[in-house]
Amino acid sequence: MKNLKCAVVSVFVLCASVATAAPVGEWNFNLVPNGVASNVYANTNAGYRKARAQLFQDGSEYTFRLQGTGVDDCFLRELKSSVVKTEAVTTITPEPAMGACPRVRIVVKNDGTGGQLLVKIGKRNSDEWAEDENDYGLTKR
Repeated sequence: MKNLKCAVVSVFVLCASVATAAPVGEWNFNLVPNGVASNVYANTNAGYRKARAQLFQDGSEYTFRLQGTGVDDCFLRELKSSVVKTEAVTTITPEPAMGACPRVRIVVKNDGTGGQLLVKIGKRNSDEWAEDENDYGLTKR
């Protein structure tokens, strides 16, 4: 019985530490009707719904997540991500949650004034990305 209590306490502590980690980056993100990362459809007349894009770091590992009503299933969890930072921008490339999920890249200006969402095009091994034509409102929170 003593071992069982320790296991339960260990799981609780692990969950609590993950849930309370502060993001290293946080941006506004518009869920565009019929857009990438959105399950909001144009025929609902809902317009943009606001979401929050967050980047977390644990040592050299990064995870990315979107939070908000109307976020697509592909983005409802923390996604392991690669991150490249330059003086001007931070580029976040989350791994898709499932095989059918779109491959996206989020490029945000480090001064917080904007950004863009890119979608992978071409074959799986290509490194071609196209800018999504929608305005995702990527500004620092």
